Amino acid sequence: MNYSIIITTIYVPKVLDAFARNFELFGHKDEVEIIVIGDLRSPSETSDYVAQFARQGFHFEYWDVEKQRSWLSRFPDIAQEIPYNSDNRRNVGYLIAC
Repeated sequence: MNYSIIITTIYVPKVLDAFARNFELFGHKDEVEIIVIGDLRSPSETSDYVAQFARQGFHFEYWDVEKQRSWLSRFPDIAQEIPYNSDNRRNVGYLIAC
């Protein structure tokens, strides 16, 4: 991927519709990934919502709390510094994108 966009959400991220239309319209579908970082209040349907874009060929991925915890288990000092229920969760996505 040439570019990564990281977003956090406590709602179903409907903004992905606009991103998908834009990427298709301007030919960037294969150049940009979106990593959606969930939080403790993110609705369970967020996973299915993001997965529908992946099935359409977009590079959109949802990281729920359990997936984040698993990934961050390799970095316990960092994990404890990134609070839940905060836009600081976005930092997990930055680390994943690297």
